[in-house]
Amino acid sequence: MKGPQLRTLNILGFLQLLLVAGLNLVGMYAALFAELPDAARWAGAMGSHSVTTHMTLGLLILVFAVVLLLLALRAKSKAWSIPSALGLLGIVGGTLGGSWFVSADNDTATLLMAISATVAVVAYALGLLLANHETTVKLTAEAAAAAGTPAK
Repeated sequence: MKGPQLRTLNILGFLQLLLVAGLNLVGMYAALFAELPDAARWAGAMGSHSVTTHMTLGLLILVFAVVLLLLALRAKSKAWSIPSALGLLGIVGGTLGGSWFVSADNDTATLLMAISATVAVVAYALGLLLANHETTVKLTAEAAAAAGTPAK
């Protein structure tokens, strides 16, 4: 894999971490302060700015998760393929939990969103860690080859 490809994956992975953290904050605010009427809950959700922001940000994160996975697979990145797939799984779980929450205002749906967000954060952090390790190993091997000594 080429350096620019890994750099792009790292930037997107880090951006995903920030977006998921922001989504959690907006979601906590919405859960504490947004009022969703019992009738027509989806319509009521769209009337709340915090819930609308949360849903829009969640959709953006879902799109970025798909893009990150496709780029990782295209680049054949060992460091990003599995973490980005796990991250997408977490994002999809959170999306399902959010849909369930808006439909039923269920505490279990809130728990599903929280667990899913944690899965996504851990997956993207793991991707960054593995990518850093992959880069370090590659640079060490290149430096050893340039110096004429075998890499350890």
